[in-house]
Amino acid sequence: MEPQTFKCTNCGASLDYDGRAARTVRCPYCGTSIIVPEELRTAPRNQSRPAGKNASGVVLVGAIVVVGLTFVWLLLPKSPSTNGGDVPKTLAIVTQAAVRTASSQGPVRPTSAPSPSFAGKVLSFGSAGTGPGTFNRATNIAVDGAGHIYVADRQGGRVQVFDSTGRFVTQWMVGNSKSILYSLAADRKGTVYATVDGSIERHEGASGKLLDTLQYSGGNHFESIALAPDGSLAAMWYMEHPGTLDPREGVQGDLVQFDAQGKVTRVISSVVSDQTDEPERDLRLAVDGLGNLYALSRHSYAVFKFSPEGKYINRFGSRGNSSQPDLFSLGISAIAVDNQGRVFVVDSDRVLVFTSEGRYVATFPIGGSAYGMAFDDKNGL
Repeated sequence: MEPQTFKCTNCGASLDYDGRAARTVRCPYCGTSIIVPEELRTAPRNQSRPAGKNASGVVLVGAIVVVGLTFVWLLLPKSPSTNGGDVPKTLAIVTQAAVRTASSQGPVRPTSAPSPSFAGKVLSFGSAGTGPGTFNRATNIAVDGAGHIYVADRQGGRVQVFDSTGRFVTQWMVGNSKSILYSLAADRKGTVYATVDGSIERHEGASGKLLDTLQYSGGNHFESIALAPDGSLAAMWYMEHPGTLDPREGVQGDLVQFDAQGKVTRVISSVVSDQTDEPERDLRLAVDGLGNLYALSRHSYAVFKFSPEGKYINRFGSRGNSSQPDLFSLGISAIAVDNQGRVFVVDSDRVLVFTSEGRYVATFPIGGSAYGMAFDDKNGL
């Protein structure tokens, strides 16, 4: 019998039930023993699919854009019938192929190795360097509605612009030679948002012209940002409180939401820390097509999902090692959501894929460490 899923009544996490006689399961997140709903314990076994019949999967067209360590590459989707200590210095582009989903074919169970047929490499471009089209400590990436790819160095303020084929177009600067660029995002019209030294700036993507700087009463302490389809922006704001005995109170991490005009609409204090009761200093953000927010915690090794209004929904993921395809190791560094609502998480040299509810879907290798992801309008990441 295929595993069934229900919610933990204590913390809201998604729990799997294998259909055995056990009346309770233990939540791996909060440790509570939860009674399995009776309808799951008494449900009939699923009928097996007739031999030779291939249920339809999901074929996505586009490319997954990933900031990588030593190379740049493009992976195009395969047909459903196919058998198939350092910082990054280059760009990687990959595209997903047919993927089984829980709604169409039942959940995909973890395997002992990454899914080799999830994507295939067809093109590489770029190299290490400081000249046009080369990468030097690149950690940020964004894609606009026209398919232009923006890649920013971690320090020094350089933002390079490429077309959808990876051809260098231009570059422009933000901040100064010592500036730290924490995050990058682009809207469909080609406006680029850059978190520079804690400030959120809006630039004209084609020229780099500074349009404005978003204002917040708490000051310029922003890091990760993510754009929603309606043009609103979610941003993580941090404040250190040195000398505090309780480490949980030593770091304040608030979620600040801006509308498309750049005005603050909502502030949620300690958005993830209130769920974990731990200091959460290094979060990565992503927003899906419905406006739901996902926060990747590198401290708790989990993804936290919130409604568009900031209400906590659930969490998924846990710490493991690189030999376990559905668990996070020490290298989690980026998160993105595709137009099917599936959540992609970079973990060292691989990407883990989950449904929007947190069910594991697949793992695929990317050939090197990655530090940023962004989907395009064609569901390319």
